[in-house]
Amino acid sequence: MTWNAGHADAAVRFELFLDDRRVASTQTRSYTFTGLACGTAYVLGVVRVDPTGARSEPVSITAAPRACVAPDPPASTADQASAPAERAAEPAELPPLAAPLLPGVSPEIGSESAKPEPTLQDPWEASGERPWEGAGAFVWHETDIEPETLGAQLLANGFSWVAVRIHDGLTADPIEGDWVRRFRAASGLRVGGWGVLRTDPEQEADFAHGLLADNALDFYIANPEAEYKYSGDDGWSAERYDRSQQFVQRFRELEPDTPAAVSSYCRANTQDIDWKAWSDSGFAFLPQAYVNDLGGAGSPTSCAEGAAGLFPSDAVHPTVGVYPGQVEEPSPERYTELLDAAGTVGFSVYLAETQMHASDWRTFGNAIAEDEIARTPAELPEDPPPGQTESGTTPSR
Repeated sequence: MTWNAGHADAAVRFELFLDDRRVASTQTRSYTFTGLACGTAYVLGVVRVDPTGARSEPVSITAAPRACVAPDPPASTADQASAPAERAAEPAELPPLAAPLLPGVSPEIGSESAKPEPTLQDPWEASGERPWEGAGAFVWHETDIEPETLGAQLLANGFSWVAVRIHDGLTADPIEGDWVRRFRAASGLRVGGWGVLRTDPEQEADFAHGLLADNALDFYIANPEAEYKYSGDDGWSAERYDRSQQFVQRFRELEPDTPAAVSSYCRANTQDIDWKAWSDSGFAFLPQAYVNDLGGAGSPTSCAEGAAGLFPSDAVHPTVGVYPGQVEEPSPERYTELLDAAGTVGFSVYLAETQMHASDWRTFGNAIAEDEIARTPAELPEDPPPGQTESGTTPSR
């Protein structure tokens, strides 16, 4: 579907609707609806969003894909007789799925009851890319550091990505000016957004989707914690537990191919969040290995052990806390030793803008090169220029 922008002020984005359900957002004036049933009529709508956030009245049309192709005629008796014997042995119904992990119950690692490792690949892996195996940096207050300074430090020391906070629940945390463009120009590295999840999972997924498009970001990191736990100070809550499934289902409807990760508690096996929902939806796990706040219980090794059976082993990439904590203020030297001991590949630091110095970046850079605690950008698949696909065209969300 294509449309005219009209004569009003320039739009920030256009939102696309399928039978009154929002399915995408784009900054271009065309969109391809996919996954439709042949011969079925749909109402396709578009809403213009201007720079102030004001939304136009929806404009819609009714359209249908081509009629269904007639099925092939049934096979003759002779053809059926010559079919492979294995076909006759197929069950009439698929066996039931294994029972899900109950809220608040964690399998004993190594026991027969432990849930097998998920088999779903995350989007980056499925496309031949594995940037989570690179090193990254979380930024909360991007105005505290010049993007050129941070970009040069990350690039020089083998880092692969930076994530800037873009929202807390349904409150946006706007990225300052052209910070993203300047960072990309200085480093050529990926830029993503991270957001804190609160109590409105589907609306927050919609919100994150819009912010990714508005800022032309490459990936998303969700941060669910207490609001997504089955247990809480006020008792057990299935509604809190179900928020994970609600968020990931809506997010993947809007962003089916966007690389994504979940940043949360270190030991997943002691925290009753629906980790299966995140893993099955292709989210990598960035456990918060905050030795500075948790001591040895928050070591990268402890985090990796806690994720066993809940996430594939190669989907676990610890985040280390480099800010002054309640327990200690571990040095980058100590963190690199702990990351090496964990045997994981890929990590990130929190926070990057105020707690790191040039010598700290060099310490991590040396460990990346010598101990291989993360892959360097040169070891990861080459990317097209930021904001472009491999064909050289600008993608729309």
